[in-house]
Formats: sequence, C-alpha cells, structure tokens
Amino acid sequence: MQLFHRIDDAECIVRAKGGVLKQLELYRRGDRVFVKALGGFVRIVAKLGDTWGTSNPSINVVEMPTGIPYLKADANKEPRWTGETGA
Repeated sequence: MQLFHRIDDAECIVRAKGGVLKQLELYRRGDRVFVKALGGFVRIVAKLGDTWGTSNPSINVVEMPTGIPYLKADANKEPRWTGETGA
C-alpha cells in the first residue's frame, strides 16, 4: 500500500472557491504530487494557462516551489516526484 508522504520544505499557493488564496503543504504518493486540502488530499494535474489544475475543480495551484530536489513541475505537465517512491 502506498501512503502519503510530506515533501520536506515544499508548500504551494492555491486559489480555492471564492478566490481565497491559501498556503498548503505538498505531499507525494508514488510519483504523483498532492496538496493537503479539505481534510484530505487533492492531486495536482497538468498546468493549464497560468495555474495547475487539481482533482477538485474548485482548487487551482497558482504557485509551486522551485529548487526542491526530486520535485519536477514543468509547464504543461503534471508535477511528478522523481525520487524514492517506496514507503
């Protein structure tokens, strides 16, 4: 079973419903990247325009960290964790 693991020193800025901006922690599960939100986790998907979408249509990621080892967040692609993906 793959669990969620906090990505050290990695936080992002999200825009939630109503235009509210929040600073939230980033997590990984396997090679996928998630944001901790709404009492659970929301997967970050490909960048569309100037924001990354998520698995919740009312939440968009407006800023992702740079310089975090193993975190790849290229334009127009889903962010991926490229380091160790085991437990």
